[in-house]
Amino acid sequence: MIQEKSAHVGGPYPEIFVSKGSASEKFADHVRRAAAAVEFAELTPAQRKTFALQKSAGFRVAVDRFKDAHAFVRSLGRLLHISKPGLNQSSATAVSLGWFSAVGQAIFKRIPLEVRRAYMPQNDFQVWPCGDNGEDIVVKCASLEEINLEGRPSYWPAYCSPYHPTLKVKGERKIVAFAPHLIDRMGASLLWDKHAPKRFMPVWDDYYGLGDFHGFLYECVYFESVQLYDPKVQEYVPAFTMYEECVEEGWFSWRYVTKVLGSFDKCKRYYYRVGYCPAFVSGKYLVGKTLLLPGFLGTPEYQKLETCGLPMEEKKQLLEAARREPRAEELLRTGDFSLIKALHRWGVPQVVAFDHEVFKPPRLP
Repeated sequence: MIQEKSAHVGGPYPEIFVSKGSASEKFADHVRRAAAAVEFAELTPAQRKTFALQKSAGFRVAVDRFKDAHAFVRSLGRLLHISKPGLNQSSATAVSLGWFSAVGQAIFKRIPLEVRRAYMPQNDFQVWPCGDNGEDIVVKCASLEEINLEGRPSYWPAYCSPYHPTLKVKGERKIVAFAPHLIDRMGASLLWDKHAPKRFMPVWDDYYGLGDFHGFLYECVYFESVQLYDPKVQEYVPAFTMYEECVEEGWFSWRYVTKVLGSFDKCKRYYYRVGYCPAFVSGKYLVGKTLLLPGFLGTPEYQKLETCGLPMEEKKQLLEAARREPRAEELLRTGDFSLIKALHRWGVPQVVAFDHEVFKPPRLP
């Protein structure tokens, strides 16, 4: 891997390098210019101290010091009976690299808004340690694969994961791909633990949200084929459904497990149903066009609710509630999972446990 030195000189702090990776040269150039403009002086005193320690003593020493501080905060939280989402989060990667997000956010906000709109979320960058002792920083860029579809203009691309997840369509394997409108819909509908999205407003409006959403598009390799009824053409059309992980206890998405399932097995990994994507075939690709949330007209949940044994008035209220958006924002605001629970009970399972691979492991340096 070739690392290109940026114009940024760290002084007592890590130097910043930029690696183009699979991203476009234009995107990497914008990241490079933003990285060159980062000023460590704008960070908090604690962050500056940690980065200075990384430069002088290496990444591992800084990690140990950071972990000690994190453990102290957790102990203080228990002592004061403070409970925050994620305070008991035990991911070693998140703990070890937590302070790196400050540099990632500093780079992100220096990328012009029009550039972010043009290149994100199909492109992403991540901040990692580099050097013999991890004393410096590398910004690694990555991208989904951009594909030109048969019979479509070049300005209407679609995107797919480099892992090329596939589904069978009429006996043939097709690579799952995403149309731009589907990506917009997913960004507005996925439940992010730290980001309460508004309809058609991008959740990749900071470094954290971009990493979460790009990671979903890049790393998701499990989809299920379904047939959705399209009332416009009065026939069933190809589609696929997908899932997002219910992150470990302490994060908001874990409430899907506790609120919908009630009882659960701690040894299993649970996922909630994101929705359904009507799709069309273009060459070797199955391209999702848009996202229908569970319970929308034409979804299996809607059809099952129509014929279930609930009283008519209660059934009507559920169907009306299922049509409302933005559902993710409402869940985060109210914590009311009654609709999801009803869809799970009377329609189609909304929370499932899988013992097979759903997401590839996060990209590491």
